[in-house]
Amino acid sequence: MKKAGLFAIVLSAVLLSGCGQDINEKMDEPVSTTTAAAASEIKYEGTASAAATETETESVTIAETVSEENVDTENTAKNENTEKTDDYSDIAGYWFVDGERSKSALLFTSDGKFTAYYPSGASFDGYIEKNFDQESNSYAYCLYQSTEKLYNTFPDNGEKEKTDIYMSTEDGTHYVKLYGEGGIAPDGKASAEDFLGTWDCGSAIIEISEKSEGEYSVGIIWRSDAASHMLWNYPVVLEDGKLICKGNGQKVWGEFKNEDPNDYTQTVKYTDGSAEFTLDGIELLWNDFQSHDADSLRFTQIRSVT
Repeated sequence: MKKAGLFAIVLSAVLLSGCGQDINEKMDEPVSTTTAAAASEIKYEGTASAAATETETESVTIAETVSEENVDTENTAKNENTEKTDDYSDIAGYWFVDGERSKSALLFTSDGKFTAYYPSGASFDGYIEKNFDQESNSYAYCLYQSTEKLYNTFPDNGEKEKTDIYMSTEDGTHYVKLYGEGGIAPDGKASAEDFLGTWDCGSAIIEISEKSEGEYSVGIIWRSDAASHMLWNYPVVLEDGKLICKGNGQKVWGEFKNEDPNDYTQTVKYTDGSAEFTLDGIELLWNDFQSHDADSLRFTQIRSVT
């Protein structure tokens, strides 16, 4: 994706090198014309907000999103044989297509609501009803959009703790439950793999990668306008389901003077920053202990389109 590509170019060449150089070692090195030009292409998107900003190429309307799943949305009639229940705990949790976190996902809550997430960043909410299917002589879970239009269905296999479901569409889309309703992992503690990748929140992008066994790196770029941005670099370790930086995080202001791609300067703000990164459901939270720059931000993962 464009965001991730620009982020990788700017952050790796301006802030970090692949061989783990310190930011102070990079300060005196010239910025290549290619890197500077790529960075100057980043357009101002305003202050980062809790809702991720979508580019034109990534924006997907709800109507388009629903059609991606090849779901028959013509059937809007509600089934009269609805099982009256307020407890959907047997399916509550986060479900991903084929069990892969880069693909489309569904969140079911125990009170009968759902949210559909798509790789493009689009999402929408709806509600669940458990209806009797006369053809199969058994009950099925019916997912309705807020307009009461049928979005999708899947059969009730009778298991109290479901881990696999197959949608009643022609292609029988397979969903696997990875996390409980409360979020990552049954015990609420995330693994390092859950954090890896690129995360987006408006003008701010986070990239988390593994440096070596047990050691990870968090790089952040927060765009102010086409010519300037703030950069963070946190060496982190996984402790109790969190990625933690203990006092050696770096914050740097980067700027292209007069928007000239050949005239790039950096100003170090601090090199003793502390922070922690946690997962809430499928969102990433950044707790900046030094300057609290991201207290209200919630980052969503930039996924490959499936």
